[in-house]
Formats: sequence, structure tokens, C-alpha cells
Amino acid sequence: MKASIDVWNPKLTIIALLANELYYQMPVAGYKTALQTLVTRAKLYGDVLLYAYFPRGSNPASDNLPYIAAMKEVSDTNNVPMIDLVTPYMDKMYEMGCLANYD
Repeated sequence: MKASIDVWNPKLTIIALLANELYYQMPVAGYKTALQTLVTRAKLYGDVLLYAYFPRGSNPASDNLPYIAAMKEVSDTNNVPMIDLVTPYMDKMYEMGCLANYD
């Protein structure tokens, strides 16, 4: 991360970690620590936006929630915005049958 971000010197870093961490069942505490490291480093160069999305895969949809909660904690702790495209829409996605193949 250090070499990459130093080269780009971004004014805005969008961090969307979720799919691989969920797929490989990374412990939530480790996920939160890694996310915090990225946010801390990115804030040296500009603004940060955390982005929670619904990764496709075989994990149950509810498995996303602890990771999203950890992301929200990092967002709150660091005063950075977060877009959550999962939690507010989960019930609706179930109603529409969009998550039928995932749970």
C-alpha cells in the first residue's frame, strides 16, 4: 500500500474491502485492523470514502453484516464517510428474491 499510494498521491481514496475478506473468512477483528491501517495511510494524502457493497458468492448474505459493522466503526472513529449499499436494502432484496441464491 505504501508504495502505491505514494506514487498516486490521491485526493480521494475509495476503500471497498469486503469480497475477499468475506470469501476467505478473515476474522472480523483482523479485517477491522487492516481497514484502519488503510484509512490511516490514505488520510495522509486526502479524503477517504468507505464503500460497503454486496459481494457475489456462496456466503450467506447475513455473513456481510459483521464486516459492515466493523467498517462503520472505522468510519465513525476516523470521521470518514461510508456508503452502505447492503444493510438498508437487505430486507427488500430478500423480498424481491435477489438473495435467494445466496442464503
